[in-house]
Amino acid sequence: MISTLQVKEKSMSDILEHYNLPLISDIINDVAIKNIWDFTKIFPEDLCPFFGYEIQLGQSTDNADFLCCTADSAKFHSFVSSLDSSLQIDKQLLHGLQIFSDYWKNPDIANQINNIWLEFDYEEMEKTQSNFCFFFGPKTNINNLETILLAEQVFFKVFNKQLKPSVLKHFLEILHDLKNKARITQIGMMHSRKDHRLRLFIQGKHKLWALEFLRSIKHSSLFNKKFTAFIETVSKYCSKLDLDIDISEKVGDALGFECYCNSSDDAIALLESLVKEGLCLSSKSDQIKSYLVALKYDADKKFIPFISHFKIVFNPTKGLSAKVYIGYVSKNLAPKIIQLKPTQI
Repeated sequence: MISTLQVKEKSMSDILEHYNLPLISDIINDVAIKNIWDFTKIFPEDLCPFFGYEIQLGQSTDNADFLCCTADSAKFHSFVSSLDSSLQIDKQLLHGLQIFSDYWKNPDIANQINNIWLEFDYEEMEKTQSNFCFFFGPKTNINNLETILLAEQVFFKVFNKQLKPSVLKHFLEILHDLKNKARITQIGMMHSRKDHRLRLFIQGKHKLWALEFLRSIKHSSLFNKKFTAFIETVSKYCSKLDLDIDISEKVGDALGFECYCNSSDDAIALLESLVKEGLCLSSKSDQIKSYLVALKYDADKKFIPFISHFKIVFNPTKGLSAKVYIGYVSKNLAPKIIQLKPTQI
């Protein structure tokens, strides 16, 4: 770990520690929390206004993955330019981030990218040289061809991965199919998991749009009637239901549904459905409920803790699984980001 790193300014670790609720240690064990705090000392406090934990609900493991988001190309460039190659991020990947940051600094490119995300799996944060997953959000003002070219450039610069023409062709076909029905909010690559397909996060105009899209492409998940019935059931508790798919020359068999709730009652009902389906341990459901009740929306705080959303993953070989995302967001972004509102003070 990098606990010996000398930090001259406040870091993201300070935010996590300062805004840590006692109940988080019921969900994530103290050792894992300490390791994540140590790892996040490399990130300046003002770099990422939105970050948090990804937690498995159906497994007894009590560690977490870590995600962080920034929309500020200048701050990101300053951050990666100052990173020492002796730090915990893989040297080759750090070089890729530095190349990308030069690219993103270009005003023309900055006008095409809304934000970027870095995701670190817990086991990667324990390594001396960490790998990561990378995502970027294309702005809504760019056309399909610009989106394709942007994705091609971004992943070549970050990971030195050349997207095949057949993948780009398929991506363009999907963008065309989505026209006026949905938009792509993030494009990613799960590099730390040795997966170099494109991951698309898609937001439809209504909740059950995703099932309609999967039917239109005859996706294999629809042959699992239990799965589709379950998604239709949990959609009753969701204000928004986004879709994650992986694409290469075809859409991958595995996919994810991002489930957003507007109220604590809906979130609790969704949790109970996950427990009933065997996707969430009763103990974890109780922990998440307690955390949800303990949350306070204090607009005077610089960062506000909240539950972002739940995710239901379909994998034809592994079955269904579920996750929860516990986030921290700056007070300026909170009204836009937080859908599941904690108790008002």
